[in-house]
Amino acid sequence: MPPQRLIASLFNRRMLVALVMGFSCGLPLLLTLSVLQAWMQEAGVDLTTIGLFSLAGLPYTLKFFWSPIFDRFALPVLGRRRGWLLVAQLTLMGSLIWLGQSDPSGHPELLALAALAVAFCSASQDIVVDAYRREDLPTGSWVWAPPFTSMATGWACCWPLAAG
Repeated sequence: MPPQRLIASLFNRRMLVALVMGFSCGLPLLLTLSVLQAWMQEAGVDLTTIGLFSLAGLPYTLKFFWSPIFDRFALPVLGRRRGWLLVAQLTLMGSLIWLGQSDPSGHPELLALAALAVAFCSASQDIVVDAYRREDLPTGSWVWAPPFTSMATGWACCWPLAAG
């Protein structure tokens, strides 16, 4: 592939939208995997409880159980992918607010439920973003799309923000 064509396929509108969506999928992953544990440690929660919170990331592993729902059913507004994306992002926003209002030392069980809700909504958003990206990007750009638009790229870009 000539360099001009490669650059044109990497820096077009669809690829940039996929990159932003991958970034938005990486933010909650970073929050539930590392920032949450640091917050709990700072609040004085014991290490056993913090270790149990690693189970909050389980929805990312088990998302294949509910991913067929997003393919099977279309919402009446915005179509199949965009409608589910809107629902996933709104529920993710609500669960992030819930997580932010939780008290790690006073009620760790409520914090665990909020973290699980964030992980579930984020994994659901990741399912929809992957399907949307697969349908939206041209077939030829799929060689370069995964490294530039994945949730891992979003996570890697967010890591310096979380580190301070």
